[in-house]
Amino acid sequence: DAAKYWAGRPQRGAGGLHLRNVQGPNEYHVPVNDSFFTNAMAAWNLRKGAEVATWLSNLSPGSLERLQRMLELPDSA
Repeated sequence: DAAKYWAGRPQRGAGGLHLRNVQGPNEYHVPVNDSFFTNAMAAWNLRKGAEVATWLSNLSPGSLERLQRMLELPDSA
């Protein structure tokens, strides 16, 4: 579900995709655009979500389908 959240956050702009109005590790500087830390954590979370989906698909395709429905993910996720 966290990967679903991060997948919906990027905004297109000059130079590609951007994460705008996030809180980085320094909570005294809010909002921040394109925080290196937040971008790295979001990318890690998305990669892990994809890895878990692949693992679950290999282990139990039916379980992955149920999880996709429960999290309201598209079939291609």
